[in-house]
Amino acid sequence: MDSVGSSLAGVDLSKLSDRDKQELQQFVMNESQKARIQACTPAFSLYPPPDIHPAFPNPQSPP
Repeated sequence: MDSVGSSLAGVDLSKLSDRDKQELQQFVMNESQKARIQACTPAFSLYPPPDIHPAFPNPQSPP
């Protein structure tokens, strides 16, 4: 577990106000979505498009 997670392990969330609980839940959902998007991003950026990479010339582009 990371240092933030281990430091939050002893926190009593029942002491938060309803608004704070809602904000915390929204924050966690946003961070989770961001992590999923960031996990997908490298798959799109590993290889340049074929017309840019010399090993994969675009058959429609002039020589």
